Amino acid sequence: MNTRTYHITIIIAFVVALFSAAFCEAIVLIAWTFQLMHLIFTYLHFSKSRYKGSLERLKRENYLKSGVSIIKPLHGNFPNLECNLESFFQLQYPTFELIFCVEDNEDSALKVIEKLQKKYPKVVTIISEGIENIGINPKVCNIATGYKNATYDLLWIADANIVASDIALQDMVHKCVDGYPLVHQLPWGVSGPDVSPTLGSISLGSILERWYFATAHSRPYMVINKAVCTCLNGMSNMISKSHFENIGGLTKFASHLNEDSVMGLAFDTHGYETIISKYPAIQNFDSFDITQYIDRRVRWTKLRNKYSHIAKLTPFEPIVDNHLVSWLCVFMLVGLHETGHIYHIWLHSALWLVVDAVVFMLIDRSIGLPAKWQCKNSQEYFFDWGRISNKPRGVYFFCINLIEHYLMWLCREFTSVFIYIKALQNTEHIIWKEKELKISESTESKDIKKE
Repeated sequence: MNTRTYHITIIIAFVVALFSAAFCEAIVLIAWTFQLMHLIFTYLHFSKSRYKGSLERLKRENYLKSGVSIIKPLHGNFPNLECNLESFFQLQYPTFELIFCVEDNEDSALKVIEKLQKKYPKVVTIISEGIENIGINPKVCNIATGYKNATYDLLWIADANIVASDIALQDMVHKCVDGYPLVHQLPWGVSGPDVSPTLGSISLGSILERWYFATAHSRPYMVINKAVCTCLNGMSNMISKSHFENIGGLTKFASHLNEDSVMGLAFDTHGYETIISKYPAIQNFDSFDITQYIDRRVRWTKLRNKYSHIAKLTPFEPIVDNHLVSWLCVFMLVGLHETGHIYHIWLHSALWLVVDAVVFMLIDRSIGLPAKWQCKNSQEYFFDWGRISNKPRGVYFFCINLIEHYLMWLCREFTSVFIYIKALQNTEHIIWKEKELKISESTESKDIKKE
């Protein structure tokens, strides 16, 4: 049975099952179990950043023995690249090296790197050129040469749109040397001081992206990692290279477009403990539109549908992705099965929004900002609705942001249905870095069994 047929079959079975009150109650119970567990785990796991404590910890001698090789896969230049890379050059961690991986010496990102090398001559940098043809995954092939050139056992692999902070680096190092050979970060996003504001503080697409990471991504990410197994996002991870080599090294995962999820499962299969950092991975969001957000989400939905090791479960993702499926079940319970009151329909949506909003604020509170972005006594920079700003914007823009963000929450809930449907239109190909790639069905359980 192909992917589209399988999903349509599940949808038809779901619609038929709606006529059972017990089924509707079970769906509502499952959805709210995930929602409340998400809230509890987020509250207990993430910490508010203590920047003064970070500076004090830098004096510890054990950091000299725990050097870090930071591997940055790069492909071309974009508006925020210099700001993002500079945050890594500004790290005060005593022992680290920056390894920039580019396809060739014509890559436009090299000009940015050279500029920063002149500005920070004391920072150890390596430019690793060349793509190794070890599989179909562009990112893995890109970082393969840099991976080989890494000096230290601790590897921090961070995408080009990630910004760095000492407080996050310290936390990952502590966890990695304390017995967790894989430390990963929950993705999050803010717009740095170099991003020009649009209506409100950030554009509609980036607000949608923040809501996505606070809800549809963070909800299963936190619950599965805490209660089931390692669920890995590849944007920012620290790994122990010696342990990684024990499970096959980089080459083992180059044949998977979803290398991160396969890698997480491989660590579990080999009995290695993994953990989430208590500080999210900060992406520096530029202004982008809703269509870009949708295209990105469709691409990753296709990958999960096609050949993730949880592909059989992906038709059930909408149950925890948003509140609409469980809302439909509440509606059926009230309207058809007459087991509730009309206000339960609206109460369900209102309470779901409240929990999402609290989680959103908890993640925002826990971010570890780069030194340059941290709030100063002079208020040179401050945090303004997801944007690092130095210009107070007043009550008018506060109200605009309030309305804009919660309208975008509603938009995020409904666009998730559109994304689910759109991902089923073409299940064979995705567009990645302006290239069309065929999605093969190469992720087999035998690939991740302990050797």
